[in-house]
Amino acid sequence: ERDFVPSEDDYNYTEGAHYSVKRDLVEKTRDNALYLSVAVQFNDETLTPVYSWFNDKFQVLIAPSLLGESGCEMSFHLLEEHPEFKEFATSFLAFADTGIEDIRFESTKFDPSTLAGKIPDPLLEYVATQIGDSEIPDIHFRHRSESHKGTVELPYGMESAGTQRLFALLGYLYATLKSGICVFVDELDDSLHPLLAREVVKRIHDSNLNAHGAQLIFTTHDTTFLDWNELRRDQFWMVEKSLGGSTTLHPLSDFRLRKDEARLRGYLAGRYGGIPQLATHVEP
Repeated sequence: ERDFVPSEDDYNYTEGAHYSVKRDLVEKTRDNALYLSVAVQFNDETLTPVYSWFNDKFQVLIAPSLLGESGCEMSFHLLEEHPEFKEFATSFLAFADTGIEDIRFESTKFDPSTLAGKIPDPLLEYVATQIGDSEIPDIHFRHRSESHKGTVELPYGMESAGTQRLFALLGYLYATLKSGICVFVDELDDSLHPLLAREVVKRIHDSNLNAHGAQLIFTTHDTTFLDWNELRRDQFWMVEKSLGGSTTLHPLSDFRLRKDEARLRGYLAGRYGGIPQLATHVEP
């Protein structure tokens, strides 16, 4: 750990039990740089595997990036390259009560003429230059329907934001479980029902499905997770903003809770921190 000491105008380094800080590397570490990065640049054998884990095994997903076709690139790729993903995704979508029974996927070459007259010519030229004759994914979801003799197909773009986000998450969930990486998802519950968000977490907790030790770290505003017995107290971390604008984190296990304590009620009452400090009076 590195803490700034104002009186000395310098940083104080605290070592762990398995690593000794090297003073020559400390001198090379700028104020806005990580000691870890500097150590790897100078071939520190102890910290190189740590750096490699963050570089190779850690991925960050931002909520808005999981919507729209660009957010589903992982799922599109898996449908095309890994046939078993289709079964995985179809099964989960059916389980999630989306009404989807099957997925039809094919790739077609981009044809700029299909956009002629629909967008300005300069924009059409730009799109044609950027995309060229690349393959464009064409995906349809087949829904059960009582009024259309069994099923009806909808293109991906006509699906709800919740279905699009779930489909995007399934690609990363599948890849995570198969490769054993650690994935960080910002706003896991965005556009998802709380029960579906919980199901994603349950798949990670299932040792039969997660044979490679994959990990999921996520932020959420779904406070019902607090009363979910599938998660231990040390798995909840509260995010608190200080008066100076910095952010601190502390685990729920720092607090002495009764076994039967209603954690959700305690959180909303402000016992564990991590809640907004709302103004009691706002001047007109």
